[in-house]
Amino acid sequence: MAYLDDLFDVLREQYQFPVDQSAIYYLFDRDPESNTDSALIENYISVLSNPYDNEDGYKAGNGISGR
Repeated sequence: MAYLDDLFDVLREQYQFPVDQSAIYYLFDRDPESNTDSALIENYISVLSNPYDNEDGYKAGNGISGR
């Protein structure tokens, strides 16, 4: 958990990001070489920007592959 604690500290201190009031998604891949499509990652961030309700029907907990 130390990594996440450090990351959250940076978000709070350097960017005044309200970590405690934000839904945080973890997009990761065991193979860092495979996650190189920045357009796809930007799309995920856009689609998952609101964890409670999105215009296109995605909801929290449904993942990025289903509605």
